[in-house]
Amino acid sequence: MGKKLDSRGILDRRGKKLVAAIKQDMQDRGVVDTGAALRGVKYKSDGKSLTVSWLARTKYLVFGRGPGKRPPFDLIRDWVVRKLNPPENMVWPVAAAICKKIETEGTAIYRGSRRGLSIEIIRDGAVKAITTGIRTDYKQRISKKIKKSWR
Repeated sequence: MGKKLDSRGILDRRGKKLVAAIKQDMQDRGVVDTGAALRGVKYKSDGKSLTVSWLARTKYLVFGRGPGKRPPFDLIRDWVVRKLNPPENMVWPVAAAICKKIETEGTAIYRGSRRGLSIEIIRDGAVKAITTGIRTDYKQRISKKIKKSWR
C-alpha cells in the first residue's frame, strides 16, 4: 500500500517541483556562478501553505540592478577573479571599472541586453503547477477512496 497523501505531502511534492523549476531556469540562463543562489532556493510547507524563499540578492538575477547604487565591491572583485582571471595587479582596476559601470548604467539584465531569470516561472508557472498538481493529487486520492468503498 502506498504512502498516505495528505495536504502536507501534496504541498511538499509541489514545492520540490517548483524549486527544481526555478533552479533549472537559473542554470539554463547561465546565472549560476558560485552556486550560492541555487543553494539558497528553498521551500517550506506547513500543510496549509507553501512558501518559497531565496537569497535577497537573487532579485538582481531576475530584475538586474539599476543605476544609482554601487554593487558590493568584494562580490564584484571575487567574480572578476573567478570569471576573468586577470593578472593580480589588474583585479582591483577591473573590478572598480565594473562597479562604476553598474553604478552609472545598471546591469545588462536591467538594461535589457541580457535576459534575467524568468519571473513567469516563479509567478505564473508556479501558481499553475501548484494548483494543477494539487487538483490532480486530490483527484487521485479521492478516486482511490471511491474505488475502495465499492469493493
